[in-house]
Amino acid sequence: MKKIAVYFFVFLIVFNIVANVPIALASNDSEFINVRVDGEEIEVRKINVVINGQPLQSDVPPILFESRTLVPIRFVAEQLNADIKWIPETMEAKINALGKEIILKINSTDVFINGEKKQLPYEVPAKLVDSRTMIPLRFVMEELSCDVEWDSNTWTGIVNVKQQEITDILVTDNTYLPSIIVQTTGEVTYEAIELVDSNKLVIDIPNTTLNIQDETKVDDKNIFNMIVDKNPIKSIRSSQFQFNPDVTRVVIDKDEFTDYTIEHLRNGKGIKIDFTNKVKDITLDYINDKETIVIHSTKETEFNTFVLKNPNRIVLDIKNSYYESENYKYDIKTKFIKSIRAAQFEPNGEYEGTEKTVRIVFDLEEGQYTPDIKTRFENDNLLLTFNEGNTQVIEYDNNEDENITLNIDTFVESQYEIKYDVSHKILEIIIPKDDINISDGLIPINDEFVQNIIVLEEGDNKKIALLMKVDISYEDQSIANSNRITLDIRSRNSEFSDKIIVIDAGHGGKDPGTTGRISLVKEKDLNLIVAIKLQEILEDIGFRTVLTRDKDEYIGLYERADIANATDGDAFVSIHFNAHTNSEVHGLETIYCPAYNSEVKTGDNYPFAKTLHDEIVKALGRHDRGIFRRSEIVVTRETKMVAALVELGFVSNPEEERIIVTYEYLNKSAQAIADGLVKYFSEE
Repeated sequence: MKKIAVYFFVFLIVFNIVANVPIALASNDSEFINVRVDGEEIEVRKINVVINGQPLQSDVPPILFESRTLVPIRFVAEQLNADIKWIPETMEAKINALGKEIILKINSTDVFINGEKKQLPYEVPAKLVDSRTMIPLRFVMEELSCDVEWDSNTWTGIVNVKQQEITDILVTDNTYLPSIIVQTTGEVTYEAIELVDSNKLVIDIPNTTLNIQDETKVDDKNIFNMIVDKNPIKSIRSSQFQFNPDVTRVVIDKDEFTDYTIEHLRNGKGIKIDFTNKVKDITLDYINDKETIVIHSTKETEFNTFVLKNPNRIVLDIKNSYYESENYKYDIKTKFIKSIRAAQFEPNGEYEGTEKTVRIVFDLEEGQYTPDIKTRFENDNLLLTFNEGNTQVIEYDNNEDENITLNIDTFVESQYEIKYDVSHKILEIIIPKDDINISDGLIPINDEFVQNIIVLEEGDNKKIALLMKVDISYEDQSIANSNRITLDIRSRNSEFSDKIIVIDAGHGGKDPGTTGRISLVKEKDLNLIVAIKLQEILEDIGFRTVLTRDKDEYIGLYERADIANATDGDAFVSIHFNAHTNSEVHGLETIYCPAYNSEVKTGDNYPFAKTLHDEIVKALGRHDRGIFRRSEIVVTRETKMVAALVELGFVSNPEEERIIVTYEYLNKSAQAIADGLVKYFSEE
């Protein structure tokens, strides 16, 4: 992210339109130069590169190497606001731009795009040229949504960042600090300018036009103006700042100086601006006659707590925050706490969308049990009190044999209710508040099952919520006429939790596969329905899954195999429906590739194919056409794990097509494949 701090007042910042800059033309000259590549001095052609009409100015010229254009990696950093990192141990260059991460390795045609392994086309890898990192122009720029052309007359590579539209500007209504989302039709770059004296954040978005269709948000001059008045945002303005080349300017008026982060949206269609809190100090105070730890902050923001053992300590992570104090250890002592430590913490993906986190560690006195924590915000400060009450009422026992026991003591035999939210992995025990003596608060756990236990009063009830880390099943083992609620909680289907199944929905995008003769249904759509249903079933069982595609998109056959191999999966299933010129042909087939016909396989794939096929035939009741050994099928030949391609019926057969297009048949197909996977790995 590029930030420029400007410490003087700038007039007319938003709506000035600057004069167009003449487009410079590339030189017709093309000369040869000597460079050192792979330890040898060679002669290469020096070429021209023009981006958005402007010639590339660089002390290291672009070159033509083995008929492909290589440019200095710094070119990408300067033109697309990219974050470039060089990893000398592995000779890798990491590019982060426009929401994508591209990893190129010197002298290797392997490239990783957002973690997925691909092959560089034309077999021209990144190179060290005169000890400078040079990368293939066309591949990298096209991956970053640029158009690349070649003018052979002038030996010029022409790069144009694709023109996009800004379609909306939104403010998220978060509980704490608001976020701003600038929605676009595609990937964009940006440059942020901070005007400290006037508390403005200016974001210029090149190669874009402002095109917000909601007439309530723009005036007749196409100027966007939104009053927010939610700290730290006062208002947002936007207009077309420049034409040819087009630049849209967004100006955010703030209440006060607040740091910020900007990141690309995951779908590649826009940017998100987040504002960050500052942690200034930590003190011990007495509030309502209780010892209270006060975290002095500038804003309310999200936080997370958990327990670490040996030695016992409670960790508090404050998200979207910077640590401003120079004091990293506090000599604060209470009944439970012997000292406090604090510092800036890089979460490294632990908290999605959070770049900066302040970590505060409360070192507990030896011999003390872990106390409950009550938290609240007051004047933007986070207040924590440590209590001893709830651990007397709630007994949590991790038996370390894939189950835990939860005991809750009540005054009387209570009429309680148990709920489990599978999608959010939250187990709730709801007890009438008159039946239990328990305070609202948080009990940090942080073991392999549970993150925290939260106690909250809601109406006439007390709700005890366990925030689970894993999907679970539970059994109520409470004894009749007892004042104790006892739950046995187990990780669901842990037998398969270490198995990764790669699910491949055949065809997609420009490749529709076959088409139904009567319904005209496209095979690619049927495949995807079954694949997504299969993923749902397998994850409920306990498997981990990867989809080669989860939407209607084209993915090459070798790329599908690369996706599978990159996961280090345990099995690969490619889902298809069949067709034949003879409309009377019908039934079920399964295809596999024997290991002796594959350069990557080591084990026998027939038992896997047979297990799947038998379960599919049994469940669907259609004609059994058999199991076929074929080596020309890329996805089953090039995948390292056991693999099979299942043909779930002929859409060219009118009778079979009428059955196939029903959701009952598609769901039954997914269940049959799942049954085959369970059987195979149970007998493995």
